[in-house]
Amino acid sequence: MKSGLLILWMLLNYSSYVYSQQSYGYLKRYPPATYKAGPFVYHLVIDQQNIIYFATNQGLVEYDGERWRIIDGSKYADVRYVALAPDSTLYFAANNDFGYIDTDSTGNLLYQSLAGRLNKKKTELGEMWQVQFVNDNVYFQSYDGIFKWDNNKIEIIHLKESYIFNIDDRIFGSSLTTLKFGPIEGDSIIPVKNYKIIDDIVYQVFRSGPEKYMIATSENGLYWYNTRLNEISKFECEADRYIIENFFFDGIRLDDNNLVFGTWEGGVILINREGEIRKKIDKSSGLLADMVYHMAVGNDDNLWLATSDGIAKLDVDSLGIFFKNSFDTDEDQVIIREVVVNEEEDVYHNWYQKPSDYATSLSFAFSPDVLAFYYSCPDFAGENAEYAVLLEGFEDTWSSWSGEFKKEYTRLKEGEYTFRVRARDSVGRTAKEATLHFVINTPWYESPVRYIFALLLIGAIAIGFVKYRTNRLKKLNVYLETTIENRTKDLIQQQKRLKKINTELLNSNNELDSFVYHTSHDLKAPLKSILGLISLSQNETDNNKNLELYLEMMEKSIHKLEEFISSVIEYSLNVKADIDHNEINFEEIIDESLEQLKEYRNLKEIEIQRNIKINKPFYSDPKRLKIIFNNLITNAVKYHDFTKKHLFVKIIIIQENNHVNIRVEDNGKGIDPKFHEKIFEMFFRASEKSTGSGLGLYIVKQTISKLNGTILLKSEYGTGTTFIIDLPNLS
Repeated sequence: MKSGLLILWMLLNYSSYVYSQQSYGYLKRYPPATYKAGPFVYHLVIDQQNIIYFATNQGLVEYDGERWRIIDGSKYADVRYVALAPDSTLYFAANNDFGYIDTDSTGNLLYQSLAGRLNKKKTELGEMWQVQFVNDNVYFQSYDGIFKWDNNKIEIIHLKESYIFNIDDRIFGSSLTTLKFGPIEGDSIIPVKNYKIIDDIVYQVFRSGPEKYMIATSENGLYWYNTRLNEISKFECEADRYIIENFFFDGIRLDDNNLVFGTWEGGVILINREGEIRKKIDKSSGLLADMVYHMAVGNDDNLWLATSDGIAKLDVDSLGIFFKNSFDTDEDQVIIREVVVNEEEDVYHNWYQKPSDYATSLSFAFSPDVLAFYYSCPDFAGENAEYAVLLEGFEDTWSSWSGEFKKEYTRLKEGEYTFRVRARDSVGRTAKEATLHFVINTPWYESPVRYIFALLLIGAIAIGFVKYRTNRLKKLNVYLETTIENRTKDLIQQQKRLKKINTELLNSNNELDSFVYHTSHDLKAPLKSILGLISLSQNETDNNKNLELYLEMMEKSIHKLEEFISSVIEYSLNVKADIDHNEINFEEIIDESLEQLKEYRNLKEIEIQRNIKINKPFYSDPKRLKIIFNNLITNAVKYHDFTKKHLFVKIIIIQENNHVNIRVEDNGKGIDPKFHEKIFEMFFRASEKSTGSGLGLYIVKQTISKLNGTILLKSEYGTGTTFIIDLPNLS
């Protein structure tokens, strides 16, 4: 319903890339140039530590309050949805893929695809738009179906073009095609009572109390759903009228009394439970775009907005709207994000899904040249946070407060250290400090152990030398035996190869003998015929009719001889000449082939049809292509059935990917099925009455083979013949 409109909005808003980061008092804007990813921010989620993940059309972006980072994975360029499960696992839905985010041994974030567990190809999945959690199951929604993951296997719910929701720990669906809304059972939606009054797709549901949910539709406004009565009723209010005019897209509940709606055309509105609009914020108020895909509230009570042209952060309190954030924590926390050894030589990413996963200690085998610590306080994001650090074991006092979120140390000595970092915001509020204990070990070659190791090494060398001398003779004997055995095997293999080469040479010699015999025979026959006709002509000086007949017969013999000599030249050219790689003009090649047939008296009775579709340059050997077309077109004309009313020869050339498919088709006499397997043999003639050299189709097949192509014959006797050729582009 909205796919076409969504694409249009994307095109219209793409030009907004040029914005710079700006603040509007209660609103701070983060355009694409700030986070260095796509402008379309479809979804976002905030974890327990206030680290934010944005799903954009150019990847999944992470923000920790100080740095923006795109999670590596070029094949996941178009991420549509990101969600945090109750167990803190991060799940994603992308174009043609879905799965979860995992970490490697150093804590670096990695995409883990679940689509590979399906029998269908990833490219068949289409757009993935939702992730829902119901009990211990994860549901991924695409327009082609719903995929249920139970942490072990994937079950496909064959329900197309439907949105999904968690209502009272049951999976509900809303169909784009049937406009049904209700719980999903099997592959069907069981509609609730009065569902027809909605007459629209449901985009979001909000719990409003026991047994009661608010329903927001795409175009037809708001409704109430009573789970006990299992029925729907209309919710007439100010917000209802606004989203009917501006089209609802998504929304969240701030607390029991406040909600936020995002629209297609009217920005966001903050409303109370009675549906009254308390605040409207759109492009005229400072938003980068009026299309708002999603929103989420951080631990700092700021409302983050995902729009069609970047990201925005809204200070709700500054608008005079106060709410109870269910994600509020008792204390703000500094996080040590990365430890970098020797400028990116090794990076330890301190990312975690649960606080218990947070690394508290590290160990280094040697002293790094440079050891750098990166840290942030996500709860103070955008609040001009300042940091102070102390490295116990190296420093005695804390550093001065600074906005720098990186600290480097060079050439630390072996020993134990504890890195500590504190944070404060612009109003003096402090956060709980972060600590990381680490050990720089003494290299083994600088410790007392090295002396013991040296003595052991000398003893081992002495014992080893004796064993070496003893085993050397044994190994030498084994080597000689193995060498003799291998050389024997090599001789056997060489004999086999020589036998194979001899067989191939014998076959080639036989083929050459046959070629010489037939060539001499076919050259002598026309010459003898011409000599005989000349002798007869000399005795027919008074009879012009006989003389004309003899001359015509001599002309035919000469043409036959010319054709045979051409075939021999073509054979020689194909065998010896190197392959050229030139851009091919098929029209010119066909024109040249037809030019050679212009003296053929029956040519005008045949309609030559062409259909050539070449969409990019095609490279091959033009001389060899002329050989192919000359022989196939000549045969199609020469052996046509002139008793038929409508005579034609079709030449169809179509480029497919990096190949061309060539079809030469006629409605002539056709070829008897018993000759199909022999038709490409050297000097094969279907009957004694055949006038050709018997080399044409043999040369065609050999020429196509030289060009790494294939040829296929389809013919029905009395109906016609088609040759199908496939040739690769030799660019």
